[in-house]
Amino acid sequence: MLDSDAAVPVGQRVAMRRQRRQLRVGPGIRWSFLRYAAMWGARRSAWAFPGYVGLGAAGLLMVGETASSSGRPGHIGIAGLFAALFAASIVAFWVVALLVSVRTHRMWRALAASAAQLGADFHPFARGWQPGEVLASRGSRGRARSMLVLPDGSRIGEWEYIRPYAPLRANTAHVWSFVSLPAAVEFPHIVLDATANRRWHSLDAGASLSRAQRVRLEGDFDSHFHAYAPAGYGTDALYFLTPDVMADLIDSAADWDLELIGTDAVFFRPGPMMAAGEHALEERMGFLRRWRTRFARWTHWRDDRLGVSPRFSPDGSLRVPPVGVHRDGQRLDDTRGSRALLAYVVALIALPYLVVVWHMLLD
Repeated sequence: MLDSDAAVPVGQRVAMRRQRRQLRVGPGIRWSFLRYAAMWGARRSAWAFPGYVGLGAAGLLMVGETASSSGRPGHIGIAGLFAALFAASIVAFWVVALLVSVRTHRMWRALAASAAQLGADFHPFARGWQPGEVLASRGSRGRARSMLVLPDGSRIGEWEYIRPYAPLRANTAHVWSFVSLPAAVEFPHIVLDATANRRWHSLDAGASLSRAQRVRLEGDFDSHFHAYAPAGYGTDALYFLTPDVMADLIDSAADWDLELIGTDAVFFRPGPMMAAGEHALEERMGFLRRWRTRFARWTHWRDDRLGVSPRFSPDGSLRVPPVGVHRDGQRLDDTRGSRALLAYVVALIALPYLVVVWHMLLD
């Protein structure tokens, strides 16, 4: 280890090593497909964990039966059969990892060629940027991958994060597609949770948001999207979600969640970008152009809570309020911390009663 690395905290050194490994992965880099297969498998170790445990248990059983004086060949044969099955499952897992890596590199080459035609930048992996707050706050070790950055700052790509299973010391990965559009105005924090892409409640865009921030909208829009806005910003949400915009969302983006935050509008939905087929990038570009035109109409919005209103100056020119959002509207209230605290308190209260009941049963 270099002397300069010794002064760096352990967690930061681990992050730096991961970043260096990612820089050695991409189209045209030698042995990249093997490195990516190893990264893919490491972020999905929960899938292979039963195979490793089963193989170890079967191996111990074989050793025990062999060493035992009463061991019988039949028992050793059954243990060997289970060991072979578990070993085959592990081999199959890594074969899948290699096949996924080959397919991903083929997709990267196509995206790199498309990026060159569009004058865009292509990044197999990109750290230091996140698609809004909803996705970035999930799991750990989140990263953007397969991302195109267009000349106007729009981004198309995938966001991957992992959920660790502490008792097993294993991980599983979740991948979401996203389309991010920059705006000339800063938005209040508004989230639209699409009902068409729901899998588990914990993965819904509004799963961690306070229900008191729910905004009720007209027509059947509420059956397609659940809208959330900071307290006092429900009227501002109606400025953005006009009837024609709501109709367009239902028609063209019914399975996309939408988050307005800062100067970004981020569409996202579960699943990798290329799951839609080889023409997925063309569809994303059409989707982006459609909503870029929509968002251009929102640049006149201003937050009256900043205490500045439009007025004419003495020379007759109109003085427009500055772009920005009051601190009350910059972030939605997140209830995850309060829910975790409530669960902790309930556990502390319930534990003594469970101990008493357990002793009563033993007596």
